[in-house]
Amino acid sequence: MRYWGLLFFVFFCSASAHAQVWRDYKCFVRDTNNTAWVHLFELNAAREEQAISALTDRFILDSFGQPLARIKTVVECVPLSMAFSSTAARQLDSVTPK
Repeated sequence: MRYWGLLFFVFFCSASAHAQVWRDYKCFVRDTNNTAWVHLFELNAAREEQAISALTDRFILDSFGQPLARIKTVVECVPLSMAFSSTAARQLDSVTPK
């Protein structure tokens, strides 16, 4: 019985150590028509750089799941509660509905 308890404890600890932590980010992106967007994404915070680079060629979707634009470049991504460093991104963020 002790063996199974210890085995369960080790399994639980190792599983929680590799758990993904998802966080909301707002990203300043440009689409294939060079239009600037501020859009919200839920990204894996443990692999932030890879998650941000994977946004290229993804679609920006409307509230019904229909594509609005295809992302060409990611200029800047920050956690939702943070401010952008770019002035253009901050201005666009101030008028973008959340």
